[in-house]
Amino acid sequence: MNASRPLLILLACACALAPTITAAGEAPWSIGLRAGMSTAGGVPSNDSINLAIAVRYGLGDGRHAGVAIETMDFDFERPWRVAGREQDTSIAPDDIDSNATSTLFTVFFEQLHGGGGARWQPYWGLAFAVASPDTPPVTGPAQGGGTFDVHTDAGTEYIPGVRAGMRWNLGAAWSADFSASVNHHFADWKVEDRQSGSTGRVDDYTHYGAQLGLVYRF
Repeated sequence: MNASRPLLILLACACALAPTITAAGEAPWSIGLRAGMSTAGGVPSNDSINLAIAVRYGLGDGRHAGVAIETMDFDFERPWRVAGREQDTSIAPDDIDSNATSTLFTVFFEQLHGGGGARWQPYWGLAFAVASPDTPPVTGPAQGGGTFDVHTDAGTEYIPGVRAGMRWNLGAAWSADFSASVNHHFADWKVEDRQSGSTGRVDDYTHYGAQLGLVYRF
């Protein structure tokens, strides 16, 4: 997928979230880094490592709109089983997974509470992301003899999500935060074993995550 196209679309969506521009003193920019982990309960992954950079624009009254780029690193668990094959368990390693990655282009809205001068500020947010996971093929010994050669076409995912957290203001420019998130992936992965011709699919799934972040306002 051409990365520039979804990014331009999401930037346009961010502008749509900000129909009015408040005075400069009420609309600071901020840039933040966020790292965390999330899980989908084993389908298609047990856990993933998430890293993101986000740019926000203040709309006044604690409201912010922004865009983010996020990477996910995870194991696609037992893709051979999704394709209808079984690995020969007598040969190590016991599980051959696909070391997958995904880049998410996200537009989001956040609402902070407690006032700009508060040390602690709870917040909630809504987000929408577009992603195209990369799942390398895996090969290995198959149960009953022979081998499997599993290829996955993950296509494009559309991901609405919600987030809630607490922000700790360290000073005029810096703040740290902790958040929890739920992101639902509308997905249609096509998985094929090219040795046997058997196929399978991965449908929609949900990631539950927790993150730590650092934000700089300017």
